[in-house]
Amino acid sequence: MQTKKDRSRPTQVTTSPLVVKAQTALRKWQWSLRKDKPNHFDGTLIPTEVLEQILVWFNPHGIICLRLLCRNVNSIITSNEFARLHLSQAIPSDFDATSTTDLKKLKSHFKWENCLDNYQLVFARDYSAMRNLTVLDSPIWSGSRIPTCLHAFEQLTVLYLNGGRFRENRIPPGLGTLSSLRELALQNCFLGGSIPDELGNLGRLELLNLSQNNIIGSFPSSFQNLKTLKRLCVSSNLMDVSAPHWKFLTSLEELDVSYNNRLRILPKEWSDLLNLKKLTAHHCYLQGEIPEAYGSLSHLESLDLSDNYLSGEIPTTLGNLVHLTFLSLAKNQLVGSIPPELGKCVNLETICLMVKQVERADPPIFGRLLRLSVLEARLQQTSWTYSNKID
Repeated sequence: MQTKKDRSRPTQVTTSPLVVKAQTALRKWQWSLRKDKPNHFDGTLIPTEVLEQILVWFNPHGIICLRLLCRNVNSIITSNEFARLHLSQAIPSDFDATSTTDLKKLKSHFKWENCLDNYQLVFARDYSAMRNLTVLDSPIWSGSRIPTCLHAFEQLTVLYLNGGRFRENRIPPGLGTLSSLRELALQNCFLGGSIPDELGNLGRLELLNLSQNNIIGSFPSSFQNLKTLKRLCVSSNLMDVSAPHWKFLTSLEELDVSYNNRLRILPKEWSDLLNLKKLTAHHCYLQGEIPEAYGSLSHLESLDLSDNYLSGEIPTTLGNLVHLTFLSLAKNQLVGSIPPELGKCVNLETICLMVKQVERADPPIFGRLLRLSVLEARLQQTSWTYSNKID
């Protein structure tokens, strides 16, 4: 009866004395590499054909440690031909790349996203299901390395890799070759550096989520090509989002730049985003006044500028935002009075005005807001909370 150890080995491995001897030597040298011990293995003593059969015995994600064994071994395992041979024996014939279950099983057998780049490329190109994949939302990569072969998925339209890790902890420029991509989410991937120019080549992109990373710099000039972009989230980064390219993002509907401390002032250019429905910029250390030009954002439904250092008066032009349902200017340094023009925002449901030195508003201002369910305000020395929520 076969032991568990015997059953784990592929049956195609030859059992000739030379192969057994070389296999044992390779295993010893592999172990020595893991312990950072010097090695003197000479792969030229074994014929290439035999050496390939020996190397196939190793797990695909473990073979990476043999790169430094000798030049002969390195040239074999880094070739696409050998990667194709190795993967054909390691991956079940009924593997379905569109099945999350099969992907999890594959990961339990070997961590293919940690394999050599040539393995990942062959895996993506040789399996038709992967090559024609349109949606890739793999929670199995959460906390682990993300494959470097993503650029090979030419038909991808949706790519969600939230919580994964890239090898260089930077956004791969190769993602810019995914010309069919419509949604890209790289949230909480520990990404650093700046946004590569190549992302501006994603001319069909509608959603871009880069939140909860450590991205620095500003948006590249190539972003002016993203004319179909509707949702952009770069919250919780170290970015300066006051780029001069906003007027080109004519389709943008949602913008979230919260928790970025490089912004300083509210860009007047945001008033060019005429289709914007949701603007979120809280906890950005913003200073200065709220631009009156924001009153031209006629489609705006939600405006959150809370927890900043905004000063001056509340612009009367905000009364033009007749579709507004949520308004938060809480925890700022605004002064003056609440403009009666806000009474024209008849769709308002929530107002947060917990600010300093704001004179009490006349009751008729809020009396006209029939849909108002939550009102939080601190006006000079007086504060109140009004709630008309219905459970």
